[in-house]
Amino acid sequence: SMEISKETFLRKNSKPLKNKAVLFCTGLDKYWEYGTHSGSKFAYFFNPFLSSELADYLVEQEVLLVGSDSLQLECPLFNISHEDDLSNMPELIEMLEQNSRPYAQRLIHSIFLEQSICLVENLKGLDRLLPGPAFFVAAPLKLAHPRTVDNSPTRAFAMIQKNRG
Repeated sequence: SMEISKETFLRKNSKPLKNKAVLFCTGLDKYWEYGTHSGSKFAYFFNPFLSSELADYLVEQEVLLVGSDSLQLECPLFNISHEDDLSNMPELIEMLEQNSRPYAQRLIHSIFLEQSICLVENLKGLDRLLPGPAFFVAAPLKLAHPRTVDNSPTRAFAMIQKNRG
């Protein structure tokens, strides 16, 4: 499964998360090369996604921000419409047939945004931050009053110590 579960997350992360940014490095940023779109439909439909249980856990831990190098934090099955031609994507058809809950979880965006937790998607180069920690900055444009706009282009970057290993 491409679902990132709470159990999987806890096996790899046991540190306190209060007031921290949690970034998920999935490797999908290889599709974000400027001017190319190779594999982008695959990446759009097959991105790893957070389980609603993991999202609830991150809310309980009082994280400030959740980010990923994938297109979205939601299950990609939320994005399929009757207009999509899936005939050349047998993997997706198989995934749809195998999942009895397309997808019975709540929208991940709603879970975080209801608690004023910022989301940052489409990040690139998160693998260079491993094993962490890093000082992460996401600076969105101020487009309008915060209650009328829920997204913005963002300049995101991180700073790491050279001798952190």
